[in-house]
Parts: sequence; structure tokens; C-alpha cells
Amino acid sequence: MEITLIELKRKIGTTDQKFLNKVYLLANGMVKVHGYDKEKAVSLAIDMATDWFNNGGKYSMNKL
Repeated sequence: MEITLIELKRKIGTTDQKFLNKVYLLANGMVKVHGYDKEKAVSLAIDMATDWFNNGGKYSMNKL
């Protein structure tokens, strides 16, 4: 089942559209492609999106 932007906005509590879109795409990819639970996918997507924005549009590799 897909995670909606409205759900994310409520869970995250932000109105930053760029951040919400990034989390939305990452989380839904984890759910649809990899079969992650919605809650776990959102949690991981928030971490990944934060990392991406903090590193100038790149993911850090030190989390692997």
C-alpha cells in the first residue's frame, strides 16, 4: 500500500515540499520494491532524506 503525502505531512510535521517529496519517493520505493513495512520505510526515508539534504544532494556512504 502506498504512503501518501498527506500521511507523511502528518507524521513528519513539516511543510517543506522538497523534503516531503524526497521522503515520499524513498519510502514508497522501499515499500513497493523491497517490501518494507510502512513505518520502517518512513523512518529510514527520513534519515536518508536528511542525510541527502545535509550533504549537498549526495548520500553519505558511512552509514552502510
